[in-house]
Amino acid sequence: ENTDLMTTQLRPAARRASIVSPRVQPTAEQQAELLIEKYKERLDAENEIGVTAALIAGFSLSMLTAVDPTIFERPPLLYVYVLLLSFVGGFNMLNVIISSFVYFTGHRILSKTRKGPRDNARDFVAFWDNGTYAFLRRLSRDYFVLSIPMFLIAVGVQLLAVMPLALGATAFIVLFLLGALGFKCSNLLQESMGAKPLRAATVESAQVVLYLVRGLATSWRRTEAAEEEGEDVHGVLKSSWSFTKKEA
Repeated sequence: ENTDLMTTQLRPAARRASIVSPRVQPTAEQQAELLIEKYKERLDAENEIGVTAALIAGFSLSMLTAVDPTIFERPPLLYVYVLLLSFVGGFNMLNVIISSFVYFTGHRILSKTRKGPRDNARDFVAFWDNGTYAFLRRLSRDYFVLSIPMFLIAVGVQLLAVMPLALGATAFIVLFLLGALGFKCSNLLQESMGAKPLRAATVESAQVVLYLVRGLATSWRRTEAAEEEGEDVHGVLKSSWSFTKKEA
């Protein structure tokens, strides 16, 4: 395991150290400390998205609580507006939860005092490369990117409701095109980095939601069936008690 860590992680750090000080070769502990600094920068980058997501979540939820149904003459616009803001707030709050957990857990692993820097770096790699955590990080980032076009469209829907038709429609079209352009640029960036495009992430998210909804529906049916069985048993006991009283 030590050899694998040296070949995959420590050699790039050693090259960086040799560029800074070519006469002094860093020790294994110094190389591990360089890795830890790199991992902290990775955590800071993850946390930056969480900070921006918290701001967008705050904006969307404050707009959601301040909705005035009287300004929406067409009820479908109100439903679309509320639904979009709900998704935007939920997506970004999910990003805040995941990024905060990753940031806290990652720093806690890297700052352990019972182990040395090499062990801490190895534990962090195991945590970062864990399949579940990697999926959640990618999902939260995709949700964050998806929420921005949805937020722009929600603002466009509100402008369409409160402004004259021509002006509101123009604002809605502009915001819709900006959202579509941002979505397309995000897809291109994802594909250039070798990651799955947001379309695939959207399909995976829908599958996860359907799985959860199916599980909740199954649990609800079981609860209803158990309650009906309980009522039947209660009715039998009640009728038996009434029959016993009559016989007495």
